[in-house]
Order: sequence, then C-alpha cells, then structure tokens
Amino acid sequence: MWFDPKTGTFAILNDKRENLPVERLWCGLAGHAYTSRVQIALDRASAAKGQVAVTCGSADGRLACR
Repeated sequence: MWFDPKTGTFAILNDKRENLPVERLWCGLAGHAYTSRVQIALDRASAAKGQVAVTCGSADGRLACR
C-alpha cells in the first residue's frame, strides 16, 4: 500500500497495475474473516512520516490489531 502525502490518499495496485484508492482497511480471523473483522485506522499523519505498522493477532478468540 502506498500513501501520497500531497493528496492524503492511500492506494494499492490491482492486477492491472492501476492505483486504486483505499477507503477502509480491515482484517479478520482465518475462516471467518468478515464476521470477525476489525477496522484498522488509516493514520495519515504517521503515513506522511513513513511510520505505519500494523500488527494483528488473536487474543481470547477475538482479533486484536494495533
């Protein structure tokens, strides 16, 4: 995923190598990703500094993302 600090846009390449804007980012547990999904905040201030890191894991059967 890329971030354009000039426009504040996050983007990802599709299979045709076209940049598509990302409006939301989420992750979920394998096997039931949609029902266990957690939205991940897109932090533009950190992205502008090149400091975005996300970690996700399972805690007590629930998804925990930081």
